[in-house]
Amino acid sequence: MIVEIVLCLVTLILGLILFLRRNYGVLERTGVPVVKPSVFGLGSDPFNIHKTNYINEDMKNFKKYGKIWGSYSTSEPWLNIADPDLIKAITVKNFDNFSSHYFEPTNKKFRNLAEANGAEWRDLRKGLSPTFTSGKIKGMLDLIHGSVDNMVNHLETATRENPSVMVKQTFQAMALDVIAKCAFGIESNSYENPDNEVFKYGKELFEEFVISTMSGTVEMNMFQAWAGIAKLSDITPPSYPHLWQITRSVQKQREASGPGPGDFIDRLNELTKKVNNGEFPSLDPDQVTGQGIAFIAAGFETTSNTLTSLCLSLAKNPAVMETLLREVDTVLEEHDGVVNHETIADMPYLEACIKENLRVHPPITRNDRLCIKDWVDTSGEFGGLEIKKGTHIKLPYHVIHHNPEFWPEPETFKPERFLKANAHNIKPFSWLPFGSGPRQCIGERFAMTEMKIAMVKLLQKFTLETNANSEIKLLDGDMFMYGYPDFSLTFIKRSD
Repeated sequence: MIVEIVLCLVTLILGLILFLRRNYGVLERTGVPVVKPSVFGLGSDPFNIHKTNYINEDMKNFKKYGKIWGSYSTSEPWLNIADPDLIKAITVKNFDNFSSHYFEPTNKKFRNLAEANGAEWRDLRKGLSPTFTSGKIKGMLDLIHGSVDNMVNHLETATRENPSVMVKQTFQAMALDVIAKCAFGIESNSYENPDNEVFKYGKELFEEFVISTMSGTVEMNMFQAWAGIAKLSDITPPSYPHLWQITRSVQKQREASGPGPGDFIDRLNELTKKVNNGEFPSLDPDQVTGQGIAFIAAGFETTSNTLTSLCLSLAKNPAVMETLLREVDTVLEEHDGVVNHETIADMPYLEACIKENLRVHPPITRNDRLCIKDWVDTSGEFGGLEIKKGTHIKLPYHVIHHNPEFWPEPETFKPERFLKANAHNIKPFSWLPFGSGPRQCIGERFAMTEMKIAMVKLLQKFTLETNANSEIKLLDGDMFMYGYPDFSLTFIKRSD
């Protein structure tokens, strides 16, 4: 009896190992170097996800294997591509072969623009794009100003008692207030009301994507061992239903009161009518409501993350900050102190500082694609590389942004790289904080406008200095974001 039990267990274990190893060899056949996988089928990526710093892991593999390498995440084969020319081929020239993303929620009503694929993605992109035209963004400027002014007023009050400011929570509140006002028509004021629902669930949304426990590690490894497990369990982030319900509630209020200022909620209601009329057959009304999640996901943590790290970059580089202050003061004096679309467009050094910070500290450190049709490099530019349907593509943006081949002295903060006179030095597709190709971030112009206004109004009132707590400490277990705990900077009031 004992022998039979032992044989049964051995058979089960061997069967599990063979199942986990079922994709081994797929990457090796492409001819790219491959991180050696575990003999037991646990892949070649670190098993302890919650203890892994993925930026360091990507940099280590890049230095060892070059711009293209293969790795197995448990059973899933991934091609890691840090070659700008190949990224252009994948995300632009051959987009139809690589149009999908990896993660796709099982429940359709939570599949937002960033996670939808195929016809759903095309219809959502077409339906939402009018929200982010230059004209629409200009129409939101007053709303952005109000939220930024709330932040500056908060800082002026807070720094009278203590000039040391926790920077990230300050910008998180501002970013959520901008979204609440511009997208949902809600006056949230997260400084006075930090428990409002948009702020609460917006913060939780990104905390849920960091794998910080062994149980989270096991769950992710199981998902990577067999994607079909998603059909057996609900992998929807817990904050999604709450954010969906907030969006739906505002939609109903707007339906009852009539059209508003042409904001995001108005756009969702217009799109819902078109869906009900059969204009977008791949969508349903519930999925349209789910796009409120996309606005928060795309505009909250990425914006606050970038502004926080930018303030640290300026504080650590006082000569850069002084140059930026001179530009801000000069341009505002020429425009009678008015901060508007024309004012910020006349500040090239400000834009250069934001872009350089997005290079050094990209809020999205990795992106992905899924090969949905076999692709062959017929040009020979990439050694005749063949990518089979079902292969996952990882795009390690942080690695590309720190490659000295494209960015001399990559760890040095040098905004002049992005001034017009030096534009010819930038390798195409080597700067990718907003992605590339048809799936490039739909809200890039909105985000840049918001960040410029925030920095101008902040620098009108304060200069920044580091203190003993001014340090970015990257989180382990963050597989796609530039995650770090909050830190403080010293805000010095400028003389009026």
